[in-house]
Amino acid sequence: MYGLIHRHIRSMVIARIEPELWHLAEKEEGISATDFVGTIVYDDEKTHKIMAIACSLLDMETDEFLDEFGKYWISAMSTGPYRTFFSFCGNDIAQSMTNLNTLHDTVTVAMDGAQPPRFAITDRDEKGLTISYHSERTGLTPFVIGLLRGLVAHHRQNAEVRMLGEESGAVLFRIDWVEAGS
Repeated sequence: MYGLIHRHIRSMVIARIEPELWHLAEKEEGISATDFVGTIVYDDEKTHKIMAIACSLLDMETDEFLDEFGKYWISAMSTGPYRTFFSFCGNDIAQSMTNLNTLHDTVTVAMDGAQPPRFAITDRDEKGLTISYHSERTGLTPFVIGLLRGLVAHHRQNAEVRMLGEESGAVLFRIDWVEAGS
């Protein structure tokens, strides 16, 4: 994963605890400032180590942390210094999902070695969307659920997000529209 992910894991945790606790944990685990350079691609082992620190400090299981981090990521990307870049993804969830691969392609060009996931809308009807997610990485399904929930909130749409299962090497998710007040 790239360092921007590391930075935002740290930011999410520091927003919820005393910063000194994070810095102590970093030091104990051998994490340094060089592990948070936004444009460097780090091996997944480093990312897992940083996530383990976050989970420990926030007293969260990994899946719960990944879900929360997915929502945090969308909020951070849509309001922080990357908001203009993020706004090009679209004005609703369907547009965002359609344009996400283009955004990831741009990241890949800028960061040698990046391996972003691929998304596709495989079904669209009046009740919602089915989204296919393919990644070389495993174990990030809760993160994707959090990302999708974050997009629902960002676009101010009422919807429920759930994983459907796996098919042809991809994980399928469903976003079902929900009427306001139901």
